Amino acid sequence: MKRKILFLIGFLFFIIIYCIIYAEIANNDINHIIKDFTSRGELVYETYDTQFYKVKPQYDYEDLSNPVLREYDSTYIGTTGDIFITDRNPQDNFFLTGYLSNRVWIGHSALVIEDNGSKTAEIVGNLNWESNVVQTFTNWWSIEIDTPRLLLLRPKNITLEQKNIIKESVNEKLGLHYNYTFLFQGPNTYYCSDFVSRVMKEANIDLNKDRLFTLGEDFIRSKDLYIAYYKEEYYEDDIVKQRVYFLSED
Repeated sequence: MKRKILFLIGFLFFIIIYCIIYAEIANNDINHIIKDFTSRGELVYETYDTQFYKVKPQYDYEDLSNPVLREYDSTYIGTTGDIFITDRNPQDNFFLTGYLSNRVWIGHSALVIEDNGSKTAEIVGNLNWESNVVQTFTNWWSIEIDTPRLLLLRPKNITLEQKNIIKESVNEKLGLHYNYTFLFQGPNTYYCSDFVSRVMKEANIDLNKDRLFTLGEDFIRSKDLYIAYYKEEYYEDDIVKQRVYFLSED
C-alpha cells in the first residue's frame, strides 16, 4: 500500500512538472507569434481608453478580402471561419487555472459564422443545463468579454466551400450539450474549444493534431491559422485601457 501511495504521489508530481514545462514552452512560442504581429502595428486612432494599431499584411496568407475591423466602434469583427479565443481565467481567481490560462489560453473560444462578422457560434458550461448548449450569439466579443487578452485567428487560404461547411456543421450542432468530462470526447457533447476544433475539422482544417485536450494554444500555434486581431489590457494611472491591433491595408 505504501508503495502504491508513493507511486501515485510521484506520478502526480511528474504530471504537474510536465504541465508546467509544456505551458512555459507554449507560452514562449505564443509570445513570439503575438510580438511578430504587434511589432508591425501603426497607431491610427485613439479614444480615451483605447488605442487602435493598423497592421499591414506582410505574408501571402494574410487575406483581407473580408475585412477584420470594419469600424472603430463596431463589434462585428471578423468573418465566417474566424476564431475568437481569450486568456481569461475560467475559474475566477483560482491560481492554477489562472496560470494555465495565461500561458495556454484556456479561457473561452467561439466561431464567427457570418461573413459580415455579426454572429458567433459557441458553447459555455457555466449557465444552466438548458442554456449550456451550442448556440449562436450577436458578436459582442470585442466589448463584452472580460479578458486581459483577446485574439481573432483566421484560417489560411480558406475557401467558400469550407465556409459553407462550417455554417452547415454549426447548424447541425445547435442545441447539443456541454461536455463536462473534458477527458472523453462524446459524439454529441463539446466544450468550447473542442466545439470549434471539431467544426473546423469537418471543413478539413485540423487544429488538434495531438488529439489531446483542445486548448487555445493549439489554435495560436497552428500552422493553419494566423492572427487577424489582437486586444490587450494595460494600466495607465490605475485605469484599465486597451490596445487593439488589426490587419488592414487601408
